[in-house]
Amino acid sequence: MKSTLTKALLIVALTVFWLGESGQLAAQTAGVLREVYSGITGTTVADLTNNVNFPNNPTSEEVLTVFEAPTDVAENYGQRLTAYVVPPTSGNYVFWIASDDNSTLFLSTDDTPAKKRVIAYVPGWTSSREWTKYSQQQSSAISLAAGQRYYIEALMKEGGGGDNLAVRWQFPNATIEEPIPNNRLQVYGLGPPQITQQPTNVTVVEGGSATFSVQLARAFGATYQWLRNGFNIPGGTNSAYTLSPVALGDSDAQFRCYIVNPQGNTNSSTAVLTVQADITPPSIASVANLGGNTFVGAGRGGHGHQSVELFNQQWDRCDRRRLCR
Repeated sequence: MKSTLTKALLIVALTVFWLGESGQLAAQTAGVLREVYSGITGTTVADLTNNVNFPNNPTSEEVLTVFEAPTDVAENYGQRLTAYVVPPTSGNYVFWIASDDNSTLFLSTDDTPAKKRVIAYVPGWTSSREWTKYSQQQSSAISLAAGQRYYIEALMKEGGGGDNLAVRWQFPNATIEEPIPNNRLQVYGLGPPQITQQPTNVTVVEGGSATFSVQLARAFGATYQWLRNGFNIPGGTNSAYTLSPVALGDSDAQFRCYIVNPQGNTNSSTAVLTVQADITPPSIASVANLGGNTFVGAGRGGHGHQSVELFNQQWDRCDRRRLCR
């Protein structure tokens, strides 16, 4: 009896934990990733895909709650919307796309972009949610399995004037959702932070500056917190942290960055700061007589010293005569 009860409680506990974790994941990843590429002229999708910044250097990124981009927001830009779409029931689905200007809608046979294919497109332009202007806007019936994730992608290019982009679908029972809502979508391409460049050790002369930095494969949604010797650095909340000026007492300090995004967190590797003493003495570069017994000297010092030193000195005639020889 005790063993059976223990097993039952364990199953309940694991179920609650799994549901809680799953619920949290859904809250973090539901929606559509929108990537915007600004400063691109033309109206064709090829103008976007042939641009040097596509696809790896978007101007901005955001997560949309439904499969629809903001309307009438800019000129001369392109955008890409990507997600996993999850059908609630098995059967044949039909998709539509509307946009201003041209757009293309892709759907994969599974959750990988490699198997995507064009299912609909806008050859000209439409008003917002104008689904039937062109026959090419509507896909053929596509068989989908309930609960399976399918990669979906929409590309759109705006020239001038109005701009919009939206996608809708029809269920096997003829119910239409327009645009495709949040509860059918999971964001594609996001995951825990992935560091592509770790901070490195820095050696600097006292009085100089030391910079530590990290780079991510995708910085969207990421927040940063730099730590020194395990303690948070106030204001150290960017991808790079600079300490200036450094002192001898800063030598051997350890720096790392804690990074968080909606899908997870990670720590960078630790970098060590080495500070070298400034042993270069200052030297007088020039001396000028301002009149009377007042002289001004300009000096050059080593790194960390005051680069220009002004001094007033009273000289007697003999000293000044020796100086002027």
